[in-house]
Order: sequence, then C-alpha cells, then structure tokens
Amino acid sequence: MRNEWVLLQLTLISVYLLMVVGAYVTTAGYGLECPDWPTCQGQLIPPLTTGVLVEYSHRLLTVLTSVLLFAATYAVWRMPFRVPAMVRSMKFASVLLVIQILLGGVVVGTELNALVAAAHLANAILIFGLVVSAMILYRHHAY
Repeated sequence: MRNEWVLLQLTLISVYLLMVVGAYVTTAGYGLECPDWPTCQGQLIPPLTTGVLVEYSHRLLTVLTSVLLFAATYAVWRMPFRVPAMVRSMKFASVLLVIQILLGGVVVGTELNALVAAAHLANAILIFGLVVSAMILYRHHAY
C-alpha cells in the first residue's frame, strides 16, 4: 500500500477524532475552560485541571490534525499519478482547516455563540467530506 493512502487514512481518523472531541468539549460543558485563544488562561500550557485538559486536548489534536492534513495534501499533490480532483479536494480541505482554526477562536471569543459554533461544525463536516472524497478518488485511480 502506498504511503499516500496511509497518510490519507491517518488524516481522516484524526479529523474524525477531532470532531468527536470537539463535540464532547461542547456537550460536556467544557467549552469555556480556556476562555481565551490561542492561549489557554493566558498561558501556552495552562494548569491541567479536568476541564482544561478536555478542552486543551481538542486544541492539541488540532495541531496533529493540521500536520497530517497538510502533509497529506502535499503527498497527494506530489503523486506520480496525480488526479486533479483529488488534489483540489485536499487543497480545499487545507484552506477550510485554516478557516476552521480561526472559527474555533471566534467560537471561544463569542463565548460559544450558537451560530458561530454551528458554522464551526458545518466547516468540520466539509473538511471530513473532502478528505473522504480524496480517498475515494485515490482508491478509484490507484487500483
């Protein structure tokens, strides 16, 4: 199996886990344990109480997901049998990820405004769908 496929799989798993953890942060009431952004309680590494640990794990998982998504985008772009639609899908997912990170800051800054939180969730679903699309295109053209 090619490295790009494994990277796409890891990216999809990471995006999914990030969405699950984000949903847990919101529904469990930990959404404002880090009331500022991009720091948490004014620190890069805050005191890790239970609530802060839950919300901070979402932020740390965002870093991992970002690295994986950008690496997968680059790997797909560099593939010898590059499929333009697959590359576009991953590039668009990368742009949406940057928007997603900024939206996360706005969610915190607006103290979990429902409309902003809904936009944050909708954008996450788009990113997930784009990575799935890239994987479908990969499987269709690789074999």
